[in-house]
Order: sequence, then C-alpha cells, then structure tokens
Amino acid sequence: MSNPLKFQNIDTLRGLACFLLVLYHVVGQPLTGLMIETGILRDAMEYLAYIRMPLFTFLSGLVYAYRPFISGHKRFIAGKAKRLFYPMLTVGSLFAILQNFSPGTNNEVNNLFLIHIIPVAHFWFVEALFLVFITVLILETYKLLDSKVKCLLVLACSVFLYTLEIEIPYFAIWGYFYLLPFFLVGLGLGRFTPQLKMPKYLGTIIITITMIILIFVEVYFPTILTKNHFLGFLIGAGVCIGLTFSVSKNKLISLIGKFSYSIYIYHVFFTAATRIILYKMGVQDLAIHIVVATTTGILFPILTHIVFRKNRYTK
Repeated sequence: MSNPLKFQNIDTLRGLACFLLVLYHVVGQPLTGLMIETGILRDAMEYLAYIRMPLFTFLSGLVYAYRPFISGHKRFIAGKAKRLFYPMLTVGSLFAILQNFSPGTNNEVNNLFLIHIIPVAHFWFVEALFLVFITVLILETYKLLDSKVKCLLVLACSVFLYTLEIEIPYFAIWGYFYLLPFFLVGLGLGRFTPQLKMPKYLGTIIITITMIILIFVEVYFPTILTKNHFLGFLIGAGVCIGLTFSVSKNKLISLIGKFSYSIYIYHVFFTAATRIILYKMGVQDLAIHIVVATTTGILFPILTHIVFRKNRYTK
C-alpha cells in the first residue's frame, strides 16, 4: 500500500530520529561517550530519552500499517528474522568483541557467552522489535487490530504492562514492553486515520505543550517521572503524533532517513572511533567532538550500506 499523501514525511522523521540517536550516543552517559555529567546538553539528552526510541518504534508501526500482515505466518516470521537477526548476529557480535577488547572504549561485555541472550548495547532494540512483530502477528491472526475499539483496548493493555516497568533483561523482554505501545500508536494512526487533516500549527502546539509539561515535571518533580511512567508514554506518543503532522518533507533529511536501519546498526562503530581518534590527536573541544562524531556517525553508515549492498553476502 502506498503512503497516504499526509504521511510522505516518514523518511524525514526517520532522519530526525537518526540524528537524535547518533547525537545521544556521541554525548553518551556520565560513564560512556563524552562522559558529560551535567549541563544543558546533559539535560537535553535526558529529556529526549522520552522521544528517541518511541519515535523509531512509532514510525515502524506507521510503516507496518501500510504493509500489514495478510497471510503466510512462516514467511512473515522468516522475513522479520532475516531483517533483524542477521545484522544482530553478525554486526552485533563484532561490535561486542571490539567493545570488549579495543582500548579506549567506555564499556565492555560482562559475559561474551551471553551476548544476544542479554542484548548487546543498542541491539536490544532489534530483539525487542522482533518480539513486537510476533505479538502483532498473533493479534492480526485473531483480528484484534481490525477496528478502532479493539485497537484501543489492545493499546490500553500494552500501556498497563508498560507502566509495570518489567525488568527482564533476557532477549530484551523489558524493551519489548517498553516499545509495544508506541508501535501500536503508529499502527493505529496509519490504519485508521491516514487521511486525517491536522494543520501544521496544531502539531507544533501539541509538541510545545508536551515538552513544556516534560521540562516542568523534570525540574520541579524529578523523582516522579520515568520512561515507564504513564506520563512518559503520553509525552512520547504526543511528540510522535505532533511531529507526524508538523514536520514537512525535507530532501536531505529524507535521504538520511532512507538509510535509518543501517545508521542504527553501524553508527556506534564510527562515533566511538571518531572520539578515540580525536582524543589521540589531542582534540578536547566538546563542540568539535559533537559535530565531527555526529557527522561520521551518520555519513559512514550510509557509505557502509552502499558498499555492502553490492555484494550478495554482505547485503
């Protein structure tokens, strides 16, 4: 099914999500990346945590709504496994080994024998998303997503599980419960309201109000809000919906968005390598690190994709 005209900005939104993700891994946590512990940039990264992965997942649901499961359970599962698990088992395993033994990295894998059973770094998303697709396959089989009422009920159940903060690390089960509601929001928006007319300014208002609420709560009630809080879900879903209707198609960002999966898979190799090389060169300026590493974290995965797709095996 072709994308409705209203949602032709999906690749632009993917590009935006890529930028937020790469920037986050460049800045890192207090013990990773550039190890920025305090300041506006650190606060901004924490606020954007309510948007980054929800946006990726929301867009996955939106795209799925245009190409939903109709028949062929085995083919559907095999397709998703090939798309998600091949990169995880190859690139993910290589990343785990390099991270564990390369000098200058911030993290190491505690037990190499448990890699992918306990997800490696950002590859948790790949495993969690596969579980989301399996769940959607089951829901579609029993026609539990074929009406607005059913979809809302399923969404309500997923949000309830989301708020329980289930912390099961194996096979990214915790991530599955975290991502599922946002996937369903995207699926529902694409399936039931593809021709919804919303002025751009209204989408901008939704984003503005949502971010004001987020900043207010984080500043004045910092112990209340977590990513798995119901308000955290509303903030993530609200911004995703607002962006869908307020962001116009942009050719450059759309081009980046077309390589979003490759950027997600490969960017950490290049952001980490850039940081290590810049430090070896004696470069300490924070702005230079952020600009250069963010650029390489987006550009080089695209080049890697272009090179790898020319060979039947690396493709």
